[in-house]
Amino acid sequence: MHTPLISAQALRERIQNTNTALVIADCRFDLMNPGSGPQAYLEGHLPGAFYLNLDSDLSDKSISFAGRHPLPTPKSFTDLMRRIGVNSNTHLVAYDNGDMAMAARLWWLARYYGHNKVSVLDGGFAQWTQAGYTTTQEQASAPSKGDFNASVQNHMRVDYTQVHSAGYALVDSRDAARYKGEIEPIDPVAGHIPGAINSFWKLCLSDEGLFKSPQALQAHWAWLNQYERPPIVYCGSGVTACVNLLGLEVAGLAGAKLFAGSWSEWCQRGGKVETTDASSEFIKTQR
Repeated sequence: MHTPLISAQALRERIQNTNTALVIADCRFDLMNPGSGPQAYLEGHLPGAFYLNLDSDLSDKSISFAGRHPLPTPKSFTDLMRRIGVNSNTHLVAYDNGDMAMAARLWWLARYYGHNKVSVLDGGFAQWTQAGYTTTQEQASAPSKGDFNASVQNHMRVDYTQVHSAGYALVDSRDAARYKGEIEPIDPVAGHIPGAINSFWKLCLSDEGLFKSPQALQAHWAWLNQYERPPIVYCGSGVTACVNLLGLEVAGLAGAKLFAGSWSEWCQRGGKVETTDASSEFIKTQR
């Protein structure tokens, strides 16, 4: 059983154990500066890590009406995992700069396509370098082709028509200003899906950039107890919502679903828009 998070120290020990079936993916990416992630990888990365790009590897932008970062197809994700040497017994570890969003995207995708042996480096590249561990500029060598085969877990997501399914909380993972429609720096319409409750994804993280403890995250998500089922979670394009999904998993609250197209798909399809804050008082106290 692989836990959803791995510490820098534990990952270093796994790298040093050459008997470990391990693949590391560098997912660093900046939505506002797409070239910065590949450049950061060239300047230094974890030993043996492969670079995976949000736009070209972890999304399929040829798909219409699926938001800004449509999910890769089962075939393209299978090809990607095989290219970096992922087998059925491989422990896949994802990391990013440290905000967890891009790494959590790969964590969610791997599980959605049937690979549960996946973890996110807690604190990301920042935590690794802060600990003084080795980085390299050496490109990862092409491994033996993996035997990964995507097996879609349809229960992990909802589509546009299922967003308001009965008994589910609908969680908007964006910051409060975007949720309220006060600003919208990326998508064409400001506001949120009617009935959504705002819980900003960064609230899952401590001031040190690590995930909060399971106990703290259980308290953070305690308000969900009033709902019959695990929540449906969305963000702008299905990326930062994965941090909330990972936070729920760390808290031991499994079963949450992703609206993968998120707010960007909702806008593309002309969905109704709300700007009134639907979040209850006990959520507001967390901010």
